[in-house]
Amino acid sequence: MSPAPPSALQPESYVVRIYRRKPRGPGRIAGTVEIVASGTERSFSSLRELQQILGGSAGPASTPKKPKEGGITA
Repeated sequence: MSPAPPSALQPESYVVRIYRRKPRGPGRIAGTVEIVASGTERSFSSLRELQQILGGSAGPASTPKKPKEGGITA
């Protein structure tokens, strides 16, 4: 068996923002996930979509991260 590619062994960093959560439906959440390495942000509207984004599956469209005022985007 061949070793995994180096990129598969490196940790990934995310910033998860949850904007809405319904108390009666634990899977009913909405927010965004910022993928730090690429500077992209993806939105989600369910727990399943959040899991897809974090698991690397195709999810909602990515948008470039907007720099914060006075900040620098990597």
